[in-house]
Amino acid sequence: MRIGSNGNWAFASRDLFKATGCEHCVRLSMAVKAEVATVVEKVKPFEEDLSTKLPIIQGNQRERLVFEQIKSSLPSGDFLEVDGPDSNKTIQAMRKSVPVIAQGFFQSEINGYEWSGYADLLVLEGYDLQQNDNGTIVAVKVGEVPEEPKYTPWDVKNSSAGDPKYQIQLATYLNELQELGLASEQQIGIVLGFSNGFVRYEIEESMKLYRDALGTLLEVLLLVTPRTITEEFVTSWTCTKKSTCDKVYCDYPGLCTTNFKSQRVLELLPSVNHTHGPKIRAAGLVDISALANLDAVPEIAGLRPEYAERYWTAAKVMQVEFDGKLALLSKIAGSPEVPESSEGDLFFDVEWFSPVDSNGEFIFMFGLVGTDEKFEVFIAEEQTEEQEKFDLFLDYALSKIAAHPEMHIYHYNNPEPKKLEMLSKRYGGHRAADVERINARMFDLMKVTEASFVPGSGSYSIKSLEAYYDADSKLNRGGLVKGGADAMYQFELFRVALADEKDSAKARAIMQVIADYNKDDCLSTKLMYDWLRTLKFDAMGQILLV
Repeated sequence: MRIGSNGNWAFASRDLFKATGCEHCVRLSMAVKAEVATVVEKVKPFEEDLSTKLPIIQGNQRERLVFEQIKSSLPSGDFLEVDGPDSNKTIQAMRKSVPVIAQGFFQSEINGYEWSGYADLLVLEGYDLQQNDNGTIVAVKVGEVPEEPKYTPWDVKNSSAGDPKYQIQLATYLNELQELGLASEQQIGIVLGFSNGFVRYEIEESMKLYRDALGTLLEVLLLVTPRTITEEFVTSWTCTKKSTCDKVYCDYPGLCTTNFKSQRVLELLPSVNHTHGPKIRAAGLVDISALANLDAVPEIAGLRPEYAERYWTAAKVMQVEFDGKLALLSKIAGSPEVPESSEGDLFFDVEWFSPVDSNGEFIFMFGLVGTDEKFEVFIAEEQTEEQEKFDLFLDYALSKIAAHPEMHIYHYNNPEPKKLEMLSKRYGGHRAADVERINARMFDLMKVTEASFVPGSGSYSIKSLEAYYDADSKLNRGGLVKGGADAMYQFELFRVALADEKDSAKARAIMQVIADYNKDDCLSTKLMYDWLRTLKFDAMGQILLV
């Protein structure tokens, strides 16, 4: 969203699919672009640097890689990348029947509002995109080129599957091609991430989605102008639901998170189904506090009694935390079931990265903490080192098992055993028996927490649970890496420093940041294990203040 040259709203393809998924996002974007002072002040603390977002970085990398692959597959002059926002250059290239045009720019006026956008690829009828066995994308001539050139729009996404929002985005370019008389009748499509092939969409279905999205957006745009908009136009300060922040590219997810918590929205309930929140609200229970204040399990139309009871009991303990006290609601009587401790116990965590130019995840770090809280780590700086570091980890773990047959390897959630199995398969069943032996000693503490209690925070993430076992005194969670996504971004910075900038000192410093984060995750797993062994509930349904 922006203010156009005519002083009215101007929009892009992204605004269309935002309108279909979250009116809040559109209204907020309009107020910010119109520089409504009070709105700008509210969102400023939650502005994000998109240049640090790995999905955006890798989306751009995937796009560039596909462009280079297609260009290499065609004779000189058959691939043209349009330079800058110049729709005339795009139209001229199409009139000349250039087989593949990248970054084709379009602009037009729709109902008095300016629209503009870049089509990643425009493919001339008579040509098509194909994926070779090695995953590269090529353009090939598959038929006759019509005298009057016709084009099919394509987008490039570093994704494993299609999405309606991509379809709407593509259809906006198709609409412009139709207006110019340059649209092919062939299916429009998405080039997906490495080795994931393509998604193709039917034109009629795609244009219906586009028209519906455009109608929804225009309804909002027609309500105010950039000169008349006020803060009151922003009728909600959160997305419709938590998942919307990810699915429609919310501009201010931090704002939504903060307001979700302050408003105690039902979507904060642990493992709540996205269809259940509206049903609970329809029963007059507008937030978690309203649900918690009931003396008995409510009857809610369309919701099975066991779900109503689960949410009601969770709301009770969450209300205690809203009132300022750390609390757990027991699901058991007695203590959580964890194995007895062993001197050889290990606490394990892995880090991985998904390159845009190869298939599967690159496991670059295997980290472990022992009962003495000393940290061991095996780091693969490049994919060629992955198997070697995998072997070193296996050898280390097996030596511990040999010395302490009763030991366990503790982890939180299920990535660790799955990644070991994946690596064994990747290398042709490499050391499959060793992986099976190690995985037999694996123990997932997340299963224990989920079976034992409901946290007052509403979240079973290890970062959220750390507050209950006072992990801050031993961890350094204030660093650059606050979660797995941050670790992946830091690895991208490491990769650039090492391979592109040839700055090994900078690269080592970045890798140390990731290793420090991994150590904290391993140590936190140990601290959780120690804490679980001390927990004891007098009865099922007890609210225990921590």
